Amino acid sequence: MLYAVGGTSSSALVLRHDATGWWQMDPGTSRTLWWVHGFSANDVYAVGAAGVVTHFDGTRWNVEHEGGDYTLFGAWGLTPDDLVAVGGVVTASAPRPAMVSRRSRWAEISTAGLPPDRALFKVWGRSQTELFVVGERGLVARGAPGAFVRQSAPTTERLTTVHGAGSNLFAVGGLQAPVLLRFDGAAWKSLAIPGTPQFLSGVAVAPGGEVLIVGLNGYVAEGRDEAFEAQPALTRRGLHGALRTRDGFVAVGGELLGTFGQGVVLTNGALEGGPLRAWPNAGLRFDAGVPDAGPDDGGVDAGLEDAGPPDGGWLGPGASCDAQPQGCEPGLACWFVFGPYKNFCAGFCGSDSECGAYGAGACCKLPGPQVTTPVCLPFDAGVCDAGS
Repeated sequence: MLYAVGGTSSSALVLRHDATGWWQMDPGTSRTLWWVHGFSANDVYAVGAAGVVTHFDGTRWNVEHEGGDYTLFGAWGLTPDDLVAVGGVVTASAPRPAMVSRRSRWAEISTAGLPPDRALFKVWGRSQTELFVVGERGLVARGAPGAFVRQSAPTTERLTTVHGAGSNLFAVGGLQAPVLLRFDGAAWKSLAIPGTPQFLSGVAVAPGGEVLIVGLNGYVAEGRDEAFEAQPALTRRGLHGALRTRDGFVAVGGELLGTFGQGVVLTNGALEGGPLRAWPNAGLRFDAGVPDAGPDDGGVDAGLEDAGPPDGGWLGPGASCDAQPQGCEPGLACWFVFGPYKNFCAGFCGSDSECGAYGAGACCKLPGPQVTTPVCLPFDAGVCDAGS
């Protein structure tokens, strides 16, 4: 059984693969989902934007927590009673970590021991009292909620994923340069990365020691210990996550910046195709406890491309294209910007001089967690992930 989650700025996506093929499921929310963690085929949790946590019980998804200014990017636990989800606010002006736990109910818990100004991206553990979290600016910490201890890491780049099996533990990331780290039980060590990936996004470690790392532009490398070999790219889309299955590895990703998004699933094991069908049971919304009748915020147009601005005019540089994703003037694209979850007409840039129409400081070097290509975005709108 395989579950994959994602979405766009205004809709969530949950796919399930089983012996009969693929199912598209209603998660009970329109919030973008960033991670999924399961204990069995009928006990699965997904987390994402606005602090959303939704649970599948074998019949339907039920949103158990939603609301907040933070995004949950990762979750891990040995049992549902010790499940922890991590994330935070990723902005230049007021970044912060966030951590929630499922005890008697979902609630934010202490991030003591962690920097107060850095978002977290993933968590993985060996036990309830030995968790590893990674985040912004080379953050690695070890411990338990409320009692984390920072570890020294040979990087100041963003670390997006941590995963291990037994004594094998790896972390990956990057913004300006790709990063691959290995923990030897005492210290984190930087490893050589084959090929020329822009940055790395996901890592999965098998019990036998095999490791898969994935990144931007369909980057895939396999290996073990400290030796890796890059594999031929099968897609130009970014690969954001990896998973070890009984039959091999699975990698998932896609295009986050397009308003409607486009996803991709790769595998080196058995993953039979089949028809994509709608799961028969609608999800339950958090605020009403009734089947979700549609996107919480008015959402999307069933994935149909718009015909352009009704009056034939074009949206100019920096204009909001939330309602008209195909309406940006020629040479611009409607970019989805992580953090504020807004869409802007934008174009690539090399320096601020190329972004005169957007205002001062508009060449955003770090517009989101999955892209590092500089883009012209209105700086005063607060949409630059880490400033210009």
